[in-house]
Amino acid sequence: MFIFSAMITAAEIKFVKSLQAKKKRYAERLFVVEGKKMVTELLKSSYNVKEVYNTEKILLMNYKD
Repeated sequence: MFIFSAMITAAEIKFVKSLQAKKKRYAERLFVVEGKKMVTELLKSSYNVKEVYNTEKILLMNYKD
């Protein structure tokens, strides 16, 4: 398992928030997935994953699984 950790930039936060708008999701051809179960299913799927963001707490908690 490869784990890379970095601080999320203000620009990345702004971009992810912009995906709340259907028009932006359609234009970028991207969508946001939240929650352990949904992220796990996504990673098992044939979709190309662009980015995965999480908190350090969640990362450490789920690394034990």
